[in-house]
Amino acid sequence: MVFTAGQTTLFFEDAAQMGIPHATVVQLIEEGIDEVQDLAEFDRDNLTQVADNLRRPGGRIPNPDPAAPAGATIAQPPFSFGAKAQKRLLAACDLVRYYVTVDRALTAGNMQWDPVMKNFIVSWKALKDRKDDEAPEVPKISKTLSIIKWTEAFTDFLHRKIGV
Repeated sequence: MVFTAGQTTLFFEDAAQMGIPHATVVQLIEEGIDEVQDLAEFDRDNLTQVADNLRRPGGRIPNPDPAAPAGATIAQPPFSFGAKAQKRLLAACDLVRYYVTVDRALTAGNMQWDPVMKNFIVSWKALKDRKDDEAPEVPKISKTLSIIKWTEAFTDFLHRKIGV
């Protein structure tokens, strides 16, 4: 099931989800994040660049001061993109990439911050830490490690090895 326009808006703007202000969401569209599926293309470095672009937008806007002369402009003010929203958006990027990898459909239900994404970032971090750990040593058959005991040791080795 694909996100509807309303679900997409809620995903990005709802305080219980990403909590990004509407004006910032509109600017995210300019950065290439129009739908939840677009998050698969972004990682930590890309989101840092997006955050920098939001802090220092280019261009000018009409001066909102009623006393300003007609046609007067001011520099575009920065967009609000807090640390909490950045953290949640980064988690959403990782989760969307995961769902794409395992060929799971993106739905509003499986992209909820609490509990789905909160639990995912804990599990994902643990998995990445475990992957980066030193690889366990492959058990070798010896006089002290018979074939029967070796199969148990080898099964344990495979459970501890990530990517096997």
